[in-house]
Amino acid sequence: MAGKNSGIRLNIRELKQNYRSSQKIVKFTNAIQLFRSYRFDLDNIEPQSPWNNAYSTPVVWYSPGDANFWNAIKETNAVFIIPCDNGGEKEWIKQDEYLSNKNVNYMTISQSKGLEFSVVVAYRLGCGEIDKLIKPPGDEKIITRLPLEYLINRVYVGISRAKKRLIVVADDEEKKLLWRVTYDAVLINQYLAIKKKWNNSDIEPLVISNVKEYDSQEINEASSLAKDFESSGFEHRNPITLKQAANNYSRLPNESGNANKCYGFASLFEQRYDTAAVTFEKSGWYGQAICSYWLDENYEKVVDIINKQPNYNNNLLYDVSIARAKDTDTDILKKAIGSAADLKLLKNVFNEDDYEYFPKDKCYEVLDKALGTIIGDIITRDLADRAILDKIIQIADSGIISVDHSQIAMIAYAVHEDKTAVSYWEKNLTNEIKKSEEYRMAKAKTVSFPENVKLFYDLKQYDMVVKAYEKRNSDQILSSDIYKMIILVYLELGSDNEALSIFPENIKVFYDLKQYDMVVKAYEKRNSDQILSSDNNRMITFAYSTLNKLSNALSILANITNPIDFYLIRLDLKNLNDIERKKELLDLCDTCEKLSNIISEKWEDIIDLNENKDRDTKYNGIPKLYIALALAQSNFQKSKLSRDKCNAITGFLEREFLENTSYIEKRFTLDIGVAVEKACCMHDGAFKHTKALQYYEDITRIYSKDIELVRKCEERWIVSKERQAYRDKNTEKKNEILEEANRKRKQFDLVNIELPEYLNTEHTGNTLALFINDQYKDKVQFNDKNKNIAQPTIPVHQTSIRTKVEFNFEGYRFEYFYEKHRLNITNENNSNQLTITADGSRSDDYKIENHSIEAIGECKKKCRFII
Repeated sequence: MAGKNSGIRLNIRELKQNYRSSQKIVKFTNAIQLFRSYRFDLDNIEPQSPWNNAYSTPVVWYSPGDANFWNAIKETNAVFIIPCDNGGEKEWIKQDEYLSNKNVNYMTISQSKGLEFSVVVAYRLGCGEIDKLIKPPGDEKIITRLPLEYLINRVYVGISRAKKRLIVVADDEEKKLLWRVTYDAVLINQYLAIKKKWNNSDIEPLVISNVKEYDSQEINEASSLAKDFESSGFEHRNPITLKQAANNYSRLPNESGNANKCYGFASLFEQRYDTAAVTFEKSGWYGQAICSYWLDENYEKVVDIINKQPNYNNNLLYDVSIARAKDTDTDILKKAIGSAADLKLLKNVFNEDDYEYFPKDKCYEVLDKALGTIIGDIITRDLADRAILDKIIQIADSGIISVDHSQIAMIAYAVHEDKTAVSYWEKNLTNEIKKSEEYRMAKAKTVSFPENVKLFYDLKQYDMVVKAYEKRNSDQILSSDIYKMIILVYLELGSDNEALSIFPENIKVFYDLKQYDMVVKAYEKRNSDQILSSDNNRMITFAYSTLNKLSNALSILANITNPIDFYLIRLDLKNLNDIERKKELLDLCDTCEKLSNIISEKWEDIIDLNENKDRDTKYNGIPKLYIALALAQSNFQKSKLSRDKCNAITGFLEREFLENTSYIEKRFTLDIGVAVEKACCMHDGAFKHTKALQYYEDITRIYSKDIELVRKCEERWIVSKERQAYRDKNTEKKNEILEEANRKRKQFDLVNIELPEYLNTEHTGNTLALFINDQYKDKVQFNDKNKNIAQPTIPVHQTSIRTKVEFNFEGYRFEYFYEKHRLNITNENNSNQLTITADGSRSDDYKIENHSIEAIGECKKKCRFII
């Protein structure tokens, strides 16, 4: 066969001799087989011959309502073969008019297969829609013949179970349709004419009932019948068959034990565990009784039997049962868990011979439930410890039974194993678990800072919030939300000093809570070098205003530069109750915003600097000096202004200050000089720098006795002269100008000394503070008429001014110079330096000076977050 692609042919042969049944039963079954061969064209079916040719009782037919039949059968141990499917016996008998009130032995055709019985009653095997099977349509195909073939095969199996007696019970319709082929001579002869292998002597017809043919010759074989039913019942786990076995055993002497055994297992298979347990216990089947009581969850009886019958002790069942039987102490509960954690006990607990027919899945299901209750008791009574946790995890890891992950998590949580608790909760994380306080607390204890702060805060565990915050890495950068939580916690705990120390994040928290006194305290307690945002300054200004500390409010107002913050503070100030003060502060806020616009180069919004002085602009009324100081404080020399706008600014300075320098107040001379220098640098032509040169020459002449001022003016003259030279395109002229500047350097001993690009005066960085100090200090007292408070003095240097910021990052030194818009990057390993300077109208337009492409690429990677 190897290598050939051929199908397999089944050669089915019928046995030629029947060793089971009597002569007439064999020949009767041949009638059915003859019909099968003819009807389904099966040539391989041949007649059987009986092994024993002794005389036997013929097969007879009774109607199910024939009283003679019931009288004749009641003294026998006949087995009724019924046509229903397995499991449907009870319901089928219940629906039958005659069997429903009779106590007989019965089996389905499937259950009887392979068995033998002395007396068999083929009870209504043709019931149902038999007419549709026996009389199919003329064009019958395979799909219509299969149900009939299945029926005839089943009928043959049923009737061939009989050894000595076979009785057919059928109503008239069934007899005419199904059984006709066994007694109608015309039909039988028709079949024999076609099937040449058969002859008339092979057939024994069905005999119409004759009670005399059925007499006391039947031998009582109750013992054999009981064993047959018992064997079939255990094989198919069929409670009905086992009950019939029990009934037959109960008729015999000395067989009560087997009868109880069959009754017990019948109850077991019907899942009536309490009845099964009682039956087994009465019969002395203690192992089966223990397991039945276990399935019934009657733990008291399990313990009772094991105590009375020590030989049947099952350690795991006993330990668990005693823990479930009553309110037990800690040691018993722990012992039950310990026994379940013994892998050998757990694997073999239901593998004893006594438990052969018991449902293992159900047994373990009860164990799952019992252990779950025990674990629940341990949790409820707070008896958990680390050893118990380890054993429960061991039980869960065995995979033999299931343990609720939430229970493991709760025990882990109780013994402070928070990571273990979280891991088991998250194996099956439901919304209910997510919301539970235990899970959230365990999660908070296992996550790192600052995630734990959010969880502790939501749980109102404020002491834990504080501990987490105080244990943090002090260099860690936190979000404003985290700071807010921490500040609120300190306030809740009455730790105001700690809340005040978290500056400036606490400003907004206090402000939102309308605790303006705390806003002021936080500000006054701060490190004086700390730089505040405009938003912080806005809140502090309003807090001072609300507390009637106008001088302080004015001092902070000078630090606000963001137009949005000016807008917000105006909204805040409208909430003040003092109408006069509100108007005063609103007017001041408007003026400061205008000056801030100049400083921040909002050129489309700036004062009209043209010569048309009568033109109405929103900057009218601001003293020209402070406009000039604001221009000096700005970076307008780098802005992309049109020539007209440039001329307007330089024209304004020339008109207001350069034409008559003697009117400039001494303290502002250098500030105005900065504004003039910047204005001159806006033009490409070198001639514009003569304006700055002339200005410093005039100031030197007017204040010639002020040595320090003269020295500063001469230095600024040198810088302006050198600028003029660099802008002059005529080389000869340029050299001549530089020579003049060098002579001045020598005169003042400034050779090879780098002078600043622009002078950083005490006023140009504080225009708003200076304006408020000079213009509004006399107007503070009107709100304090009855308090006789002294007039305030606002410090000019309210805003700290930094010339540069410097820090180390990944082996590089970064130095950023604010005034020059220059960034120096130095490699700390080899001292190589990269310089990036502003090159355009805005401070974020940069150029890189005189360095290799490799150095530029490497350094740009390092400083990308800055530039």
